This record gives sequence, C-alpha cells and structure tokens, in this order.
Amino acid sequence: MVLYCLTAGIIALLIASTTAFLWRDRQQALQDSGEHATRQAERLSQDIEQTLKVVRTAIAQFDEQLQNASTSPFQALPFFPAETNATLLASLPLPFELHALAAEGVNLPLVGLENAGTRGRRTHVHANGPPPPGTWTLGDVGDLAAQQIIPLTWAAKPNLHQVTGYGIDLSFAAVQAWLERDRKVASDRVSLFWLNGDGSATLLARSPMAPKQLGQRVTADWVAMAMQQPSGVLDLVSQLDQRPRRVAYSRLQGAAGSLVVVYGADTQATLAKWHAQLPYFVLFALFLASAIAYGAWRLDATLRALTQSKRHFQLMLDSGNVWDWDIAKKALRYSPLYISGLGYGSVPPERMASTLFQAVHPDDIGRLKAALMAHLNERTPYALTFRIRDGHGQYRWFETKGQAFWDHNGLPQYMAGTTFEVSERIALEETQRQTLQRLDMVANASPVLFWTSDLDGKVNWVNRRWLAFTGRTIDEELGHGWLDNIHPDDLHRRNAFFESVKVSQEALSTEYRLRDKDGVFRWVVVQCLPFRDADQNVTGFIGSCVDVSELKEAEHAARQRGAMLEAVFNVLQDMLFVVDQDGRFIHFQGASNESLYLPPEAFLGKLVREVMPATIAQVLHEQLKLAERGQLQEFDYVLQLPDGEGHFDARMARLPDSDHYMVVARNITEREQLRHQRERLRQFMTLQARLATRFINLPVVDLDRNIGLALGEIGAFVQADRAYIFAYDMKAHTATNTHEWCGEGIEPAIDQLKDLSLDLFPNWVDAHLRQENFEVDDVPGLPDGPLRDILEPQGIHSLIALPMSSSTELLGFVGFDAVHTTHVYTPEEVALLKLFAEMLVNVLGRQQSEARLHQLTTELESRVVERTQQLDTSVKRLSQANRELESFAYSVSHDLKSPVRSVEGFAALLLEDHGKQLDDEVRDYLQRIQRSAHHMARLINDLLAYARIEQMDTQLAAVPLAPTISEVLDALRNDIEASGGKVEVHIPESLAVKAHPQGLSMVLRNLIDNALKFARPGVPPEVAIEASALGGKVHLSVRDRGQGFDMKYHDRIFAIFQRLHRPDEVSGTGIGLAMVHKAVERMNGRIWAESTPGEGAEFHIELPSA
Repeated sequence: MVLYCLTAGIIALLIASTTAFLWRDRQQALQDSGEHATRQAERLSQDIEQTLKVVRTAIAQFDEQLQNASTSPFQALPFFPAETNATLLASLPLPFELHALAAEGVNLPLVGLENAGTRGRRTHVHANGPPPPGTWTLGDVGDLAAQQIIPLTWAAKPNLHQVTGYGIDLSFAAVQAWLERDRKVASDRVSLFWLNGDGSATLLARSPMAPKQLGQRVTADWVAMAMQQPSGVLDLVSQLDQRPRRVAYSRLQGAAGSLVVVYGADTQATLAKWHAQLPYFVLFALFLASAIAYGAWRLDATLRALTQSKRHFQLMLDSGNVWDWDIAKKALRYSPLYISGLGYGSVPPERMASTLFQAVHPDDIGRLKAALMAHLNERTPYALTFRIRDGHGQYRWFETKGQAFWDHNGLPQYMAGTTFEVSERIALEETQRQTLQRLDMVANASPVLFWTSDLDGKVNWVNRRWLAFTGRTIDEELGHGWLDNIHPDDLHRRNAFFESVKVSQEALSTEYRLRDKDGVFRWVVVQCLPFRDADQNVTGFIGSCVDVSELKEAEHAARQRGAMLEAVFNVLQDMLFVVDQDGRFIHFQGASNESLYLPPEAFLGKLVREVMPATIAQVLHEQLKLAERGQLQEFDYVLQLPDGEGHFDARMARLPDSDHYMVVARNITEREQLRHQRERLRQFMTLQARLATRFINLPVVDLDRNIGLALGEIGAFVQADRAYIFAYDMKAHTATNTHEWCGEGIEPAIDQLKDLSLDLFPNWVDAHLRQENFEVDDVPGLPDGPLRDILEPQGIHSLIALPMSSSTELLGFVGFDAVHTTHVYTPEEVALLKLFAEMLVNVLGRQQSEARLHQLTTELESRVVERTQQLDTSVKRLSQANRELESFAYSVSHDLKSPVRSVEGFAALLLEDHGKQLDDEVRDYLQRIQRSAHHMARLINDLLAYARIEQMDTQLAAVPLAPTISEVLDALRNDIEASGGKVEVHIPESLAVKAHPQGLSMVLRNLIDNALKFARPGVPPEVAIEASALGGKVHLSVRDRGQGFDMKYHDRIFAIFQRLHRPDEVSGTGIGLAMVHKAVERMNGRIWAESTPGEGAEFHIELPSA
C-alpha cells in the first residue's frame, strides 16, 4: 500500500509540477502582455501630455500678451511670430490648431493655422456658458468622422479683449494615425476616451477605426476604475468583436485628467504560443507517469514474492530444520526431513559434518569455516548464507544460525542452530534488486533532478543526474549540504517555499537558481510533494528540479530579436515580406501599414495572384523564377493605394537552405514626386529664360507672331486649352480680343469677342483695376448672367485672367481657359503667368512706340513745322518705353532671382538639417539642384548686364587707361592671388581713349577673368596687358599663356551663350565675351582675337584715341 501511495505521490508531483510550470508560463505570457499594454498606454498618454503642455505654454504667453496689451479691438491683438509658431509645431508629438475664443463665435488663430481670419467654431460652444477655469473641457464631438477634429477648450484669464477661452483642435486624422502607429499587433486595440461625470466615457479615436462608435458614450468596468485610479490593468471581453483582451488604461494627470488612453492586448494571440506547446508538455508528463507506474508495479510484484518467501521460511523453521553438533564427539545431527530434502540418504552423525562440508560450494567453504572458527574461538555471532549441492548436483541457498557452548576452560563443547533453505528468497531479492536498479536507471536517465528528504528538509537521496549537474559527491549533497548550490539571493525564497509545503502538505512549485558543476547559476523549476506512509502520515518529501535556463534565454533572445527587427524596420521604413516558392505570403514585418495595398490579415497565408493586381502578380512570379538561381533581384512596381498612386523599389533574394524568398520593399513615392517636381522646375526655368531672351532683342515686325507663339508655349506649359490677350478701351468702356492661341480640338473665338462691354463682367474688371487676378474655378456653377452667357458657349470649365498694366493705366489682360477639364493653377504657375503678363506689357508698349515713330517718320515731309514737337513726343515715348523695358528687366531679374534663391536656399536647408537622414542619391539630387540654381542666378545676372549695354550712355568721354586697368586689377586681386597668377601691365601713363568708363571697366574685367579661368591645368596663369597709340586709334591687347582655342571658332566665341568648354570643366554662362563684343561696338571700336590651342590667346581692342 505504501509503495502505491509513494508512486501515486510521485505521479501527482510530476503532474502538479508540469501543471504548475505550464500555468506559470501562461501567467507569465499574460503578465508580459499586460506590461506591454501598460507601457503603450503610458507612452501614448505622455505624448498627449507633452502636446497639451506645449499648448498650455502658448496659452500662458498669449494670456500675458492680453494682460499687457492696451484696450484695442480683438482683431488688432498681436499674433505669435512665424518662427515661434514653427518652433512650437516642430516640437509636438501631435499637430494641433490653437485659437482664441471671443464673443459671437469670433476666433483668433494663434498656433498651427495657415489661414488667419475670423472663423466660426461651433465645436467649442459650451451650453453652460464659458469654460470652467483651470481644466480642459471637451467640445462638440457629435460627428467626429465629419468634422475631423477633436475640440478641447481652456478658460482665459480676465482681459479687456472679450477673450473667454482658447480652443485647441487636435487633427482627428493625425490622432488616428498616431494610434495606428503604436498598435504593435494587428489584433490589438488602442483607443482615446474622455471621462464624463455620469460614470461613462466618450470614444474620441480608436485603432482600428470604428466610425459608428466615434463620439458615443460607453460604460465598461475600466471606466469606474479610471475614475478612482490613474492607471490599471484588467481582463475584459471586447463589446465589438467579443474577444477577450488584457486591457491597460492610463489617465492623464492634472487639468487633462478626463483624457484616458486604453490599450487592449488580444489574449488569444498572446496565448497562441502557449497553446501550441501545451500538447508536448502533456505527452511528456504522461510518458514519465507511465514509466513510474510500470516500475512501481514491478517493484510491488517483487515485494509480494519476497513476502511469500518469508512465510515459506517460517514454515520451514516450524518444520524442525534444527541441527546440533557435539563437538567433542564430532557428531552432527540434522532432521531427516532436511537431509532427505537435499536428496541424500541416511547419513550417520559422525559422517554428517564431512558429508555436508564436501557439498558446500567451493566459493563458500572457506567463508563457512572462517565464520565457524571465529564463533568458536572469538565467540562472534554465527550467521551465514551459503550454497550446498543437493543429490541432483544443483546448488541451493541456505541460511544458518547457531550458538556454541563452552566449558569452564573456555573450550567449545556443543553447538546448536537452524538451517533454512532461502533459495526462493535470494531469487526474489535478486529480482527486487534488478527492479530497483531499473527504477534508478529511469531516474538517472531523466533530465530531471530528483531528490528525497526527511521532514526537516535533510536530503537523503539524489539521482545521478543531480550529481552530474552539481559536480559534487553524494556525501556533499546529503543532509543540508545541497543548500550550498542555491544562489544566495534565492536562499530565503527557497526556505519560505519549503515551509509553505510543510504547512500546506500539498504539492507546490517555485523557481530559483542552482549552481552547476561549472560554477554557473542556472534557473530551475522546483516541484515538491509530501511523501506519506500507509497511515497517510507525512514522512518526508520528494521533489524534482527542471533546468529552464535555456528556455528563459531563448525567450529573452527571441524578444530581443523581435524588438531589434521591429526597431530596424521602424528606422528604415522598409517592408519585409517572406513568400514561399508558390508565391504565398507567410510573413510580414514593417513599421506601419500605410504603404500596404491590403492589411496583413487580408494577404498573409494567401497567394500573390489572389490578392495583388494581375500585372504585379506576374512581375513577382517572374522575379521568383529568376531568384531561384540564388541571385539578388531588383525591380520596381506601382500600386494604386487608398491615398493615390504609390511607387515601390523592391529587392528579392532566396533564403539559404530554404524554399522561401525574402522581399524588402521601400516606398519611393516621395522620391518620384521630387524627381517630377525637379523636372518641372527645370522646364519652368528654361521657359522663363527662353521667353526673356526672345523678347529682349525681338524686332517689332515679329512681335505679333512671337506673341502668338509665346501664348502657345505658356498655355501648353500650364496645360491650358486656350490662351488669349484682351485690350481694354477704358474710354469706350469695351474689351477686345487681340491675340489668341487654341489647343488641339478648340475652336477659335477671337472674331466673336470684339468690343465687348465691360458691364458684362464688372467683377472681372474691378479685380483687374485692383491689380488682382480673376479666377473662375467652375463656370457651370456660376449664377445666371452675362458672364456665364459669354463663357459657357465656348465650353470653358475654368479660367484665370491676369491684368496687364503700365505705370499709368490698365491696358488689358491675358487669360487661360480650361475646356476639356477643370484646372487649378499652382503658385509657381501663377508666378510664371504674372511674369508673362509683365513681359507682354513691355512688349506691347514697345510695339506701340515703334508704330508711333513710324507714323511720325512718314509724316515728316508734309509736317515740317510740327516735326520737332512730334519727334520730341516720340523720343519721350521711346524713353518711357525704354524705362519701362529697363523696369521690366529689373522685374525679370527680381522675379527670376526670387524662385531661384528659394530653390537654392531650401536645397541648402534640406542638406544642412536633414542630410544625415537622406540617402546618397537624394543628397546628390539636392546638390545638383543647388549647382543648377547657382548657375541660373549667374545666367540671370549676365543677361541683365547684357541688356543694360543697350541703355549704356552713347556719350563717350576721355578715359585714362592706366588708372582704369589698375582699378580693375585691384578688384580682381583676390582671384589673381588665389590662382597664383601674375599680371604684367605695359601702359603709358598719358594714354587715354574715348570710351564709356563703366563699359571699358567691364570689358577689361571680363578679359582678365577669362585669362585666369582658362589657364592650363597645373600652370599658374600669366597675363600681359599692353597698349599703344596708332594714328587716331589706341590699340589695347590682353595676352595669356592658357589653353587657347582653335581659330575656326573665332566668330563663335563672341556670340551669346556660346561656349567651347563644358560647364563642369570651366564655370561660366557663355555671355561674357558677347557683352565685351557689344560694349566695344557701342564705344565705336572693334575687337578680335588670335590664338593657338595649348599656347594661349591674345585679344585685341581698337578704340578712338582721346
């Protein structure tokens, strides 16, 4: 019975330890899930607190401004500076809009708003009057999905400006994206609630989004807890999907105490791994239990056989197996039953001793005689087990005991005793020994460390696995010696555990660290079970220890690898897909799901062709076939995402020793958009330069034709279907279409649009009189009237009309129609159209002046008297036109420089502030933009200088050469020293020329600068300047020893925009020598050059002598 109780106890201990281990593992998983949910909820609440803290700082600053400001209208209060606004916004985890609230729904934008002005904010209206001071209150959230903001209100300090409070609008889309980003597991749920005074909570945002529940009040167990405690964890069943979750909430502190972040971790997903391991542990426990039960059954059979053998021995004793030995007479007497049982006949007592000694087994005879002599001579107890051969030649086991009697001289005289056959007992003992050996083998073969102890916890047995683990001997481990193996920090916990087992007398488990043979402390799961005797009294304890260090390390390493992989993809913003050889998605890892065509739960476990567009699926299957060879495959693809077209760059490789393939994809939509914008900007710059160049020197006779061409180029660039020019006749109060360009399939309307009354479109004319553009975004949506009657028959969907004004009057307008589709113009396009309108004003003014001059010339013969007055009038008009052209040139310079400077500046800011975050390709693109913008700026400056030569004063003066050259060299001193060059001047001090001073300085500066730039590589430049008088002329030469040029390009080098070297070889715009040539001609001189490639060049200038 005791054996069965012990066996049952061991099996119960095994089951209890396995159950406890599994339950501990389950609880640990739930605990980790709760801690993860708590961390997420606390981190999200900290983000909101940081945002509200920044808002409170802005409110405090504005309150102070209200207190210090004089009594003035509400609209006149100071705004925050733009840099303060930008600083505040850049520091926020969540974007917001902050505005002051006043009477009658008037709001003053403070932070985060792009459009200033008065706006109604019904979401911040409070039914009970102004918001209570010192706390945040929630506005109207009846339709969050439609209004797209979460309104909060803060009371203002008393002030003279009728500001009652401040409203903050949290972007609902930003909050939703913020929650989605922190939802680490697809089945998890994260929400933002507002606690109400009636014990309910209002849902403000949720990930994943639940539109029907937004703004609704809910009641749940966590709401009552949140009212009492700022944070907590509890288990709930979701009201939406009926899934159990471990829910953690974190309520904000202080004035924002009504805001609560709730994070729900899916319990089923958390325990998925535990459920997967459960069958293996159960099977292992059942196997060990079966082995122990089988061993106990064998041991019980052996013990029963032993008991039967003892009973047989007692019967043999009762049967008279007694002998006596008369030592003096040497007569040994046995019972006849004993002798006959051995198979011997009748043996006389005198021969009995010798007969039996001869039958004793040779291995036992010496031991038998030694024991007998020791008893007779030393009186030691006589008891012996030995073997005797029976009459059939078989050895049988016997156990004998005897006692001698000695005379007064101490000599043995008589001895008597008993002999019993114990062959069956010996056989049973051998069977029991083998059974116990097998049980010991099971315990020693198990990886579990087994031990037994008494009631005081003194160990009395450990298996060999224990000794192998600790590297100590059995003597060192027995008693309390085994406690030396426990980690000092865990010893108190072990003692408390053992006391708990003694008190409860039930199976319990715990964990502590045990030192192995290498001196390393390893974690073990300890199971302890009381051992009971037949009377159910606890007589000791049996226990086991299972090494779980590798399991703990594996779990820790797995968590670290998962966290590292998650962190890597959060930083890289890449997406990792794993597919098998059939094209089935089996894994996904990414920072967010925003760039996904479908959410992970919609494509994991499915084939590519089942979830992706057919064209993309075909591309992926082709890449799979190529990747089978083990080579890295790179490819691009385009997907239609919910927010527009997405461009992706992907790399595919086959995983080693696997039929799986890894695909790393990166969303390059922004890079593609940047490339498109860069190309658009380049075209924009080229078109501006081409139009500016065309109209600078355009003959008047070609103006009409080129205006039509320019209308076509500008219209095509801005994707208009029709472009036209109208002239205003303010005296006649009419407008007439003078020029028109029509795109493909557009009917001209110029003939029907003559002498239109300005009363037909008064708003149009009023806007132009205010120098404002007039735009119609939706012609069919116009109210019935003359303007709609004019535009709708032409099929116009939208248009823009820009005024053309001189310094004194409104001349007309240039317009652009969209017929096929509605077109909204970008700020860059509007800037180009404004520049084009200014060009047209100057060009048309020039055309009118030229026409008037031609008319005056024709009438000279018949109007001699009026010739002077008319000529003077023409000259004044021409001067006015030239001044307007010069003004136009400055306007071109300004309007062209501003966007170029903006491009160069923003590119520099991107490189400086975000260069480390960009890859090499993007940084290279930005550097190219900088270089192109810098080159464009130089080109604009040179074009402006070239245009100014036309206005250069034709009145020449005596200019001394030597001082002029000295001033030019002083200005170029830094460039000369930087190049290591040398300039020699051989000019007579008295030599002077008739020239324009600034024009001559410009000519010399360009020639010397070219001599320095076109030096031979590695050779410092050498420049010689000489001059001499020849008749009425002065010959001036500038000679260098630089690269030179082929004389076949002589005429080409003086043409505008002509270069003999690439821009990356020698910097420049190709305008310098053109300006030199034009300036020399304006000063009644001439210029030519002589050169040999590789030997240098010499430029000759001939000017009138002073």
